[in-house]
Amino acid sequence: MNALGLLAVLLAVTAVDATDDSYIDPQPVNTSMCLAAVEGLPLRVFGFKYDSKQGRRQVGVVGPELRTVMPDSVKIVPSQPFPNPLKTGPKIIKVRNYHHVDHNVLFMHGLGATQELARLHRAQAELVAELRNESEFAAARAARREAEFARGRGRLAAFGEGGELAGSEGLRVDEAGVLHAARIGAFAAAGTADFGNHTLQGARIRGGSAAGLARLSTLGGATVGGRLDVRSDAHISGSLTALGLVSGAGPYHDISDRRLKTDVRPIVGARALLSRLRGVTYSWRRGAARGGLLRAEAAQAAAGDAAGADGGGGSEARPAPDAQQIVGFIAQEVEAVVPSAVSTRAADGVKAVATSRLVPLLVEGVNEMAAVWERERDELHARLTSIERDNAALRAELRANRELAERLLAAMGRTDTLGHA
Repeated sequence: MNALGLLAVLLAVTAVDATDDSYIDPQPVNTSMCLAAVEGLPLRVFGFKYDSKQGRRQVGVVGPELRTVMPDSVKIVPSQPFPNPLKTGPKIIKVRNYHHVDHNVLFMHGLGATQELARLHRAQAELVAELRNESEFAAARAARREAEFARGRGRLAAFGEGGELAGSEGLRVDEAGVLHAARIGAFAAAGTADFGNHTLQGARIRGGSAAGLARLSTLGGATVGGRLDVRSDAHISGSLTALGLVSGAGPYHDISDRRLKTDVRPIVGARALLSRLRGVTYSWRRGAARGGLLRAEAAQAAAGDAAGADGGGGSEARPAPDAQQIVGFIAQEVEAVVPSAVSTRAADGVKAVATSRLVPLLVEGVNEMAAVWERERDELHARLTSIERDNAALRAELRANRELAERLLAAMGRTDTLGHA
């Protein structure tokens, strides 16, 4: 194009202001797609045959390869002229079907990928912070419970308000295994009996009171028809089955002294085990909760006591089975995953779950998740740093190309002017 043609084109151009109306249907960008596209870019180190500086190698993308990954960033020019870098031959060499790379498109995809990585990094950081807070809260709660356990050593604990276990100074078990109770509920006795530190066997006591006892023990079962108040620690050598609510003001203690343990191993695959557990809501079947399996032993004991009674009396009415929804586990399902957390009663095969034995799985599961999230956070940070470094290189190359284009346009303008003159 000569100078007159170029002037005609410039005169035909109408200048307008770049307002919001100049952009047609702007839509938000899916930055995750930008990240996927940038990850698939075929980055190469190469030399260009028609480079003005022969032998120079540069980092970038190759047009034909880039076109297969990001077609909108490559334009095929039917004939692209290049100055011949060699001293022989024509001064201008035209390359057919030249793949021209639009670095602006590459830059915008890189910007979108960087925003996506920043968003992922923020999400991971927030998640890690939340897990850290939960872990610190659990550690503080464990420390608080450990201190409570130390203060309440030797006490008989029961569930209290909020599900917390609590003990009482009036009910404890000493180091010899003797139960010390400040008070025992009412029972009847016929007159005063002094056994001179001897054992009372085969007796049924109804009414009256017992005071100043050094020790009370039974060789068989004991049934309390009314309220039982124990003001010191209680020691139970066997199992304890409660048909009603168990409550207290102190924590429940699992014996966990390191000196009593052997073959201690870390828990492996806690998350996998937790994923196999299933929490459910349920209601007791009629006749099964307090009127069926759980009451079987109590009913047998009551029948035995009634056979030896001398008439009158009777036990309090038992509460009706729970009709409300309860949150918990199915013992058979837990047993398949964590057998040590389930016990089976020998008398009737009823299974029970010790939920406290699932807490170590929760702790190790949280630790495993925190480790995975921290590792993924570090990997994302490394990838973000690499992309930012690549973007800086692309911006530098873009500035160099713009300067070269401006110099070429300036040179073409001077040549047209000289030709017209």
